[in-house]
Amino acid sequence: MKRLFWAVAILVVGVSAAAGAVSVVDQMSDNAVRAEAEVMRDQVREARWELNECLDDLDRAERAFREHERTTNFLRDRVEDYEAMDERGVPSDQYDEYLETFDRYNESLPEWERLGTSVQEQSAICRELAEEHNARADALAEFLVNEGLWDESWSPGDRAPAVGEESWDEEPNAGTGGESP
Repeated sequence: MKRLFWAVAILVVGVSAAAGAVSVVDQMSDNAVRAEAEVMRDQVREARWELNECLDDLDRAERAFREHERTTNFLRDRVEDYEAMDERGVPSDQYDEYLETFDRYNESLPEWERLGTSVQEQSAICRELAEEHNARADALAEFLVNEGLWDESWSPGDRAPAVGEESWDEEPNAGTGGESP
């Protein structure tokens, strides 16, 4: 009887130890999956921050371009006005002013072109960052779905808008049911 008691006791302890080990292994696996999800979520947030910084730089570049463009257009319009005064050409009493305006217009063109190129380059950089953000957000969403962890608190947020599209300010998370990271 004593042997049976010890055999049952050893069996109970063994089963308990095995169940505990399985529970610990499952918990460790779950923690590793959640840790990986957190790393991926942080990467999405970092990509979104980089994209927002890029879009801010793009806004500044566009404002500088537009401001310079207004000046360039004003000078061009003044040159055209001088040239339209008389079908024979610019009146001689205004020719010095015309030449000064014409020279200022020509001098403004290289900067106008440089600023325009800068806007195009910044736009391309932002477009790449938006694609990277969206790829990371999609990868996170797929990972969470595959691991059975998808819920409101894990939402990677909206996809980044393509450069030139509406911003995140309009109805954030429309259709996702989640919060922004």
